[in-house]
Amino acid sequence: ANMPRVPKRDARDARDAQTAAKRVNRGQSQFLAALEKTVVDRRWDLTEHRDGAVCTSRTIKSMSAWSSLWPCIREFLQNTIDHLQLYDSRLAGLHPAVELLWDSAEHSYRFMLESEELCRVAAPSETRIVIEQAYTFPLHPRALDTGVHDRTKASAATAGGFGDGFKTAALALLTDKLK
Repeated sequence: ANMPRVPKRDARDARDAQTAAKRVNRGQSQFLAALEKTVVDRRWDLTEHRDGAVCTSRTIKSMSAWSSLWPCIREFLQNTIDHLQLYDSRLAGLHPAVELLWDSAEHSYRFMLESEELCRVAAPSETRIVIEQAYTFPLHPRALDTGVHDRTKASAATAGGFGDGFKTAALALLTDKLK
């Protein structure tokens, strides 16, 4: 059979596309491996935990900067974005291995790695927001400690300490419920 000849340029473009696809797949594999390593590194035996009070050295009191729900929601979302490494600071945008999809029927954003959902943020009603996150682990009770030095927060572009915003947001929600 007489097959049409592929021009050299088209063949080169096809090779370039294959090379780019391999690079993307390798980037996605590396991204996923890093998430899996994070979970393994932070595992702890749940049987080590004993019921009882955990002294946090924090006072539950109302804070004017955290008086609405938005600062708390923003903090929880920021923790999810940081933990899953969804933001690439070098690109000042979404990590190239991750795709962000909007689902108008569910009113949700889905952060996807190929067909795997890394995170889903949904607002199913006017009074409810849901943050579902993969590649997570139970927080150790020591995560509630105050004043833990965080070496990753040493530059002027970062704030807080180890989980400080998370703990402050949780307390703000508690004080709101106590009013």
